Amino acid sequence: MKYFLPCESFHYFRLNIFLLLILVATHVNAQVPQGIPNDSSKIKIDSPFDIVVYIVLPGLMVGYYFWWRKKYKK
Repeated sequence: MKYFLPCESFHYFRLNIFLLLILVATHVNAQVPQGIPNDSSKIKIDSPFDIVVYIVLPGLMVGYYFWWRKKYKK
C-alpha cells in the first residue's frame, strides 16, 4: 500500500503515535486508586427509570441521528 507522504518519515510518524498511545494508556491505568472499593459490576435494569435512561433514550438518539442525516443529505 502506497502512502502519499514520504515513506521513511511516515513510518517515524506512526511509531511516535504508537508510543504516545502506549504512554497515555499506562498513565490512565496509573490513575486507578488503590485500596478503594471499585464497583464495576453490570448495570441492573430493575426500575422503569433505568430502562428509559439506558435503553429507550439512546435508541431515540440514534434514530433521530439517522433521521436527521437522511433529511439533510437530500
